[in-house]
Amino acid sequence: MMNARRLRSIPLILALVFTATDARAQACRDGVPRTASLGIGMLHCVGGGCMVNARDGAGYRHDFSVEPRAWNLEPAGPAARVLREGDQITSIDGALITTRDGGRRMANLRSGVPVRLGIRRDGAESVVRVVPEPGCNTPNVAVTASAAKPGSHGSESPQPEASGGPGVYFGMEMDCGDCGWRQENGDWRWHATQPMRIQSVVPGAPAHRAGLRAGDVLLRIEGRPFTTPGAGGFYAGLRPGQAVRFEVRRGDRTLVIPVVPELRRGS
Repeated sequence: MMNARRLRSIPLILALVFTATDARAQACRDGVPRTASLGIGMLHCVGGGCMVNARDGAGYRHDFSVEPRAWNLEPAGPAARVLREGDQITSIDGALITTRDGGRRMANLRSGVPVRLGIRRDGAESVVRVVPEPGCNTPNVAVTASAAKPGSHGSESPQPEASGGPGVYFGMEMDCGDCGWRQENGDWRWHATQPMRIQSVVPGAPAHRAGLRAGDVLLRIEGRPFTTPGAGGFYAGLRPGQAVRFEVRRGDRTLVIPVVPELRRGS
């Protein structure tokens, strides 16, 4: 993901890109400033909450209720030099990744300032040194019940089966900043503070068949603004075969497009 993209997946996985004359000040997803990045494309929470770039006073923080797995490492990025696809991140600079302090440290990297990441790989734990480089610290997020890597193109990362029903699959990748899945009172909810832009659709998937396109901005689901708690709860409760109407902005037009999701692959 539809997570922080990132957390950006429902999977929604989400990016609003802004331009600025000064590259250092150039904003990234959802207006998050360009700072430093480890080159991790997706953070994957198995059976737990996963959110990136939540506002935290004057800064940001990532929130994880479980240790996230790192996927889609940029080939030439800092993390790819020491991590492998699927490694679990357990801590950063000695702070557990599942704590507020760990999430704050992960969200506020500084270019050229090394960080120590605790990782778990094949049951063995170690600590690696990574030096962030200039970039956008806005990884996609995904929440699933399975430890398997979420589908290609960041296809879907809906609520785990534990939420009361099987996951649904739309086949679209999204961009956002402060967004992700989190658990509230035992139920999964999708959280986003900005409308979400479709980055890509999977050929032949429900979103593609319905006519959704890359560049469309999702405004509402069944009349509920995507930035409201009601929309997040409704999204989390969807079931395969349940038709849903998306209100989207395409250029200067607003369209209502019905989509019928499928059973998530691997469910």
